[in-house]
Amino acid sequence: MATFTEGERRVLANSIEILEELDSPFSEVIKSRTEDLEVLAQIIERAPSPNTDLFNRTEGRNFDSLAKKLSSQGLAHVVNLPAKAVLGHGFIVSKLHLFGMLIKLLATYPELEQCRPMVEQEYTDLLFTLMAEDLYTALLTDQEGGEEWVTKAVHELIMMWDRRTSDYLERFALAIRELWQARHTVVPVLGTLLGTVEIMRLN
Repeated sequence: MATFTEGERRVLANSIEILEELDSPFSEVIKSRTEDLEVLAQIIERAPSPNTDLFNRTEGRNFDSLAKKLSSQGLAHVVNLPAKAVLGHGFIVSKLHLFGMLIKLLATYPELEQCRPMVEQEYTDLLFTLMAEDLYTALLTDQEGGEEWVTKAVHELIMMWDRRTSDYLERFALAIRELWQARHTVVPVLGTLLGTVEIMRLN
């Protein structure tokens, strides 16, 4: 189980150490929020996998059956979302808020300035991961079943749900970050959607 990535743990440890040296009450706040996330991660880890059927039925839920259901019905019609999916989404939001608090503390404690690049990177990775999940969810809620990309999006979404407390999301966030960085190096192609988007960004 991985509640935090190595980068996240390093940022938290450095920030707490500095805050403790400054005798700041926020050191205890950060430690408390960190411990809460550890507990939540354990609950998520114990939650049933969306890929398995608790009753061990031969025709019960598995990865393929869940993917087929999501592809054909979308998320808007799936009343019984896996608990792991719901808890995991809240887990990422909670982590985002924790690192958001650290960003706010940067303005209050100049001594934390050395942590800024790492804090902002971890916050951005969490934000991109959350945005990707929300994008998959939105696409599947309003989609025309049968498209090849729908199947791929469903499989990626289920993987995110099932491996929330593993190093999978760390690798996923890294891929999203690299994609975003590459996006900023693309030359506008006027007369196309890509060119239009770039011009809108300049405005």
